[in-house]
Amino acid sequence: ECGRCYEHCPYDAIEPAAGF
Repeated sequence: ECGRCYEHCPYDAIEPAAGF
């Protein structure tokens, strides 16, 4: 799980709101 920034976690780009 990554909740920092989807720049650091590409898979987080699915939910930008959660990633950023």
